[in-house]
Amino acid sequence: MANNNTSKAASKTNQNDQIDIYYAITDAIKPYIEGARAGNTELLQSAFYANATMTGIMGNELMHANAIESFEQFESKPSPTLRVHIASIDISGSVAVAKIEFDEWMGMRYTDFLTLVKYNNIWKISAKVFDTHAVD
Repeated sequence: MANNNTSKAASKTNQNDQIDIYYAITDAIKPYIEGARAGNTELLQSAFYANATMTGIMGNELMHANAIESFEQFESKPSPTLRVHIASIDISGSVAVAKIEFDEWMGMRYTDFLTLVKYNNIWKISAKVFDTHAVD
């Protein structure tokens, strides 16, 4: 019986650890979301590593750039009606991928896939791949 209780306790601890990691990742994403909503480039950029990349299709053009530099275009362009949904987060050790749905960000809908890396006990976004959609 002791082995079964030990196994249940270990499973509960592992589950609690996963929940803590999930919340740490959502906390790491929040500055990106709130920066987008407020049109605050500095806040938006704080969620990313300095050498993070951003890739996606804008119109008919492939965009591939440094994420930090690309976000300068959002300064003073708040989107107060922005709606955001974290659709999923997949975690493996010190890396994670989050799928985020943005609705009504500067007149568009975006689906972002964010790759996050935990380094020195801090989660940050290392890459963003996105798709744009017309607002319905």
